[in-house]
Amino acid sequence: MSSLWLCLLVFIIFSCKDQDNYVGFQKSPRLDARYVDIPLNPSVIQYDGLQTTNIASEALPRVLIGRYNDPLLGKMEVTGYINFAPPVKLTTVPPADATFDSLILQLNFDFYHYGDGNVSSQRVQVFELLDTLNGLKPYYANTKVATASAPLAETTFNLSPDAFDNALLVNADADTTNNQTYNVQIKLPASYGSNLFYDFQHDSAFIVDFNQFSGKYKGFALKVPEGGGDKIFGINPVFRDLAPKITDTKLLLYYTQDGVSFHSDFVLSASSNYVTGEPYNVLSYSQITTDRSATALSGIIPFKEFKPSDNRFYIQGGTSLITKLDLANFYKYVDTLGNIVFNSAELVVNNISSEKPPNNLSLRVLDSLNQFRVAYVDTLTLDTLRLATDPYFLKATAAFTVNSSTDRTVNVATDAATNIAIASDTYVIGQIGLTEFCQQIYKYKHHPRRVKSVALTVQRTESKKSVHGLILDPNIVLRVYYSKPIIKIR
Repeated sequence: MSSLWLCLLVFIIFSCKDQDNYVGFQKSPRLDARYVDIPLNPSVIQYDGLQTTNIASEALPRVLIGRYNDPLLGKMEVTGYINFAPPVKLTTVPPADATFDSLILQLNFDFYHYGDGNVSSQRVQVFELLDTLNGLKPYYANTKVATASAPLAETTFNLSPDAFDNALLVNADADTTNNQTYNVQIKLPASYGSNLFYDFQHDSAFIVDFNQFSGKYKGFALKVPEGGGDKIFGINPVFRDLAPKITDTKLLLYYTQDGVSFHSDFVLSASSNYVTGEPYNVLSYSQITTDRSATALSGIIPFKEFKPSDNRFYIQGGTSLITKLDLANFYKYVDTLGNIVFNSAELVVNNISSEKPPNNLSLRVLDSLNQFRVAYVDTLTLDTLRLATDPYFLKATAAFTVNSSTDRTVNVATDAATNIAIASDTYVIGQIGLTEFCQQIYKYKHHPRRVKSVALTVQRTESKKSVHGLILDPNIVLRVYYSKPIIKIR
């Protein structure tokens, strides 16, 4: 009997804990949870001054070559510039009785391609450079170096996009026994080759002094002539191991000694002589020109906001198209809310292109001139001008990352990672979580140096070595889920 009374008492206590619930009234919420889609007034910016140089320890070494007329992005012509250095393992030179045979430029493809999806013929011409490339300075997509008016040599080959894609898949797995390579060889004139051989044979000091060597042998420009191709493709200039392998990009100098054929490999990437330690500041880069006059981007001017005539927005690597997103509406909206808590936030953006997109995007901070903003400002200390970290980024440090000590431009740190992946099969842009970013810029919304705009771009490394792009639906919004108190909480 006592047990029955105890159960009844417990039931009465718990039933009466919340009188509103007991009589059927909804409990009054203390927080009002909502979400809002904030339009970001997108525009397209033609960025200018993209560095495409291949230097030592380059994350993605690639020389682009080719032509393609994209109906949406315009006509593109890409010229690869490259110089070369003496053999890195040079210990002896050919004796006086050795004779020159031939000089072959071998190009190793890295299987990057963009353009027409069918197997087609590509014609590549080799031009001699008239100016020496300086391996200690940057070169850009709009840098042009003088070349001879007539080509030294040329070759024609077939390029299969499907075969290139398959090779990328095969080479990406753990099994290296079935890795594929593809290269073409271009025979250079005997007059050019015999001059190189003579210097190689008779002047050992000249052949290891790179400054003197590159002053005479300035390098090559690799071009696809008008009507000579319908694709843009990539060459890997880097050699492997201590000396170039048989399939690597290199310049092969063949000669005969005592009836036996020999060859020496001149390298087309930054290196040093393994015997003397002499540095070889070999340089290569890609020059990229566009004609957008027949597209919705006709009339675009570098660094000026542009609204395409088709009301779509564009991003492209190489040619440096970026989509600017204005944060003015975000600040305007949150100023009306008072004290709020961000539950989550994301950038909603859709790729509507049916063409293969780049692998990754980045969200980068812009300055008032529509250039990528750097993390430092000039400051005067004891009459000395020096760089100091931008005070805004010191405060909102969790929302941003800095690219490198040399680049110093600022990325938005998305909730998942700095890079924004694009699905390789569906071409859908991955989720762009911006919760921490919104919390930080809201917290410092009245800071005089607050971030006012950001840009969706092709990921920084990829943008320098790729011309893939995508097209965005105009309905780009910042979707913010937030809560705010609706009653006073004591």
